[in-house]
Amino acid sequence: MDQQVQPIGFDGNILALISKYRWVMLLRGVLAIVVGIIAIVWPGVTLLGLIWLFGAYAIGDGAVEIWSGFQNRSNHDRWWVEILIGLAGIVAGVLVISWPGLSTMALMYLIAAWMLVMGVLQVVYAIRVRKEISNEFCIILSGALAVALGLFFFAFPGDGAVSLVWLIGIYAVFFGVLLVIFSFRARKGFSG
Repeated sequence: MDQQVQPIGFDGNILALISKYRWVMLLRGVLAIVVGIIAIVWPGVTLLGLIWLFGAYAIGDGAVEIWSGFQNRSNHDRWWVEILIGLAGIVAGVLVISWPGLSTMALMYLIAAWMLVMGVLQVVYAIRVRKEISNEFCIILSGALAVALGLFFFAFPGDGAVSLVWLIGIYAVFFGVLLVIFSFRARKGFSG
C-alpha cells in the first residue's frame, strides 16, 4: 500500500483551511490594533481600566482561538494547540477581572505568564506549519515578541502601570498588524 507521506499533524489541506478562516486572523488583528491604539493614546489609564482592558482582550482573543481550534479539529491533529492558546487567554482574563484589587506587580506577573505561554505555543504552532505555508515568520515573530515581553515583565515587574500600558499597546498594535498581514496573505493563497 503506497501512501503519500503528509507532514505530521496535517492532512495536506492546511492552506485551504487557513484561507477559509482568514477572517478569524483578521478579526483578532483588528481587535489587537484597536486595543493597542487605545492604550497608546491614553497611557494615563487607571490600573482598574488596564485590568478590564487586558481582561476583555484576553477573554475575547481566547474565545476566538478556542472556536478556531474546534472548527479545525477534523482538519488537522494539532487543533488542540489553538485551544490551549485560547484557554490560557481566557484564564488570564478571568483572573485579572475577578481580582481587580491585584497589585501592579501581581498583574505584571500574570500578564507575563500569559504572554510566555501564548508566545511559546504560537512559535511551536508556526514551526509545525512552516512546510505548509510560506509566511510563517509572522506567527513566529508575534510569538517571539510575546515571549520577550513576558520575560521583560518577569524581570522588571515594578516599572509601573504607564510603561505597562505603553508596552502592551505597542505589542498589541504590532501583533495585530502581523495578523492582518497574514490574513491578507492567506487571501492571496500565500503566493509571492
